[in-house]
Amino acid sequence: MSKENKYPREIYKLPAKKPVNAKSQFGPTVKPYTLKDEVLMHAEKQVLRKSGMDAVLKMCHDNPVTSGHFGSDKNYQKIASRFYWKGNQ
Repeated sequence: MSKENKYPREIYKLPAKKPVNAKSQFGPTVKPYTLKDEVLMHAEKQVLRKSGMDAVLKMCHDNPVTSGHFGSDKNYQKIASRFYWKGNQ
């Protein structure tokens, strides 16, 4: 059996697909993670793991220099400006 007869004729008429590499396929979804002094960073923010959330909340809320009663929105903005976590854009 020759190669030409192995598949139906229509298959040979289909345009060849352009090869896809991993970078072009997944590039837009890859986040810019890096290691900085053994700390996982996302862009310029430290990645906050679930296990560290309580400590960060307590630190930002109770710090005598940076804390105060400015409301939950201000506290959230302060944390979000320094840390990255899943779901935080």
